[in-house]
Amino acid sequence: MVENIIPFFNQVMKHKIGLYIQTKGYKNLDLSNPEFGNPGIGGTQFCFLELGFYLLKYYGHDYDISVFSEEPLNLPNGFNNILVCGMHQLINEVYNAHIDILILKTPMELSDYEVISKSNDTKVIVWSHNYFNSNIAKAITRCDKIALNVFVSKQMYDFYIDNDIINKSTYIYNIVPDVIGNCMRTVKPYTLTYMGCLDPVKGIVELLKIWLIVEKKCPSAQLYIIGGDLYDRKGEESGRHNIVDTRIGKIISKYILDKNGKPKPNIHFLGILGKEKYDVFLSSSVGIVNPSARTETFGLGIIEMASAKLPVVTKKWNGHPDTAIDGETALLGFSIKQMAYNIIKLFEDNVLNEKLGENAKVEVKRFASQVIISRWHKYLQSIINGSLVIEHYNISHPFWNNYKIIRYINSLLRLKLHLPFWPSVVACETQINNIIKKLR
Repeated sequence: MVENIIPFFNQVMKHKIGLYIQTKGYKNLDLSNPEFGNPGIGGTQFCFLELGFYLLKYYGHDYDISVFSEEPLNLPNGFNNILVCGMHQLINEVYNAHIDILILKTPMELSDYEVISKSNDTKVIVWSHNYFNSNIAKAITRCDKIALNVFVSKQMYDFYIDNDIINKSTYIYNIVPDVIGNCMRTVKPYTLTYMGCLDPVKGIVELLKIWLIVEKKCPSAQLYIIGGDLYDRKGEESGRHNIVDTRIGKIISKYILDKNGKPKPNIHFLGILGKEKYDVFLSSSVGIVNPSARTETFGLGIIEMASAKLPVVTKKWNGHPDTAIDGETALLGFSIKQMAYNIIKLFEDNVLNEKLGENAKVEVKRFASQVIISRWHKYLQSIINGSLVIEHYNISHPFWNNYKIIRYINSLLRLKLHLPFWPSVVACETQINNIIKKLR
């Protein structure tokens, strides 16, 4: 009798996975169908939503999913939604819900790691969507409750290759669903579409500097800007209809107003879009995402544009080389001028434009839900079973990106020759930044 019961319990017992999604202003949004694309929330938040959704879709027999958030969310069927406020309450509720593994965005406050260390039997995965300094890297490395750190791109993984955190890390690309499948572009000539949060960190100023060059060379060109404040949706409507009066509008006003102080007729602010953005992509000639590349770890918008066969121009730095393959799916440059001339080149060379777009559509398959979620499942199961083994990866091209060749050579000194007293590059960068802050 007992022999029959044990297999039954093994079959029905599910492991409890917790996802902490930091939200603000999302409670009235429909987040129930992530497979139809991002409804207009922050990219990181959407990645967490996708992760839970596809874990249930493909491995629902193994997992129960609980989403912890600051406000009630309209989530997909099968999700538990538990409200929390701050890290202390999160850890308490995780304990009360008997969560086996908690996945949260990598905290940027050192004090949060002290709270995480009190998470009882729950194992923690920190999901690194942003770069962090050596102090955070050390905190992750030393926190016994953190079983794994997941970088969102190989370029980001390489950035920390000489730091001790690499012994606790892997990389898994973000899921980017191809929501439109087979498609055909109906291109309006000389149209450039930007998508992203309207914030200087995401390259809006660089975009408009690029546009100054493009509009001089191509007087009939039109710029479409998709985005707003994806992290605090208050004031979205004023941002869409009267961008000049917003905080970001005051920063960029000298670029978007003509000599008479009126909005330029060739710049169109479309606001935050959901699935309607794909109609814009399909009618655009060229796409552009975060031309500053500042803080960029992946570039979700690049793959979303690729699903519509839209070739992208952006900066060849940070995470972009993983998602925008120079000369194959995109044209990458280092300077404002290079990016501007790459846009003009794709405006005028229809054969190259179409070739890059078709290649980009093929590359979207690398980020399909079935491909990515199987890697997550593998790591979750190994943590649950106590069989986690960290695989180390060699650096990937381009070797000059973020000076990774220096980081690689340094990793040989620190990790291969066992010289832990030798500082990692990110540790040196952190010290330099601290000195600069003190001088200021």
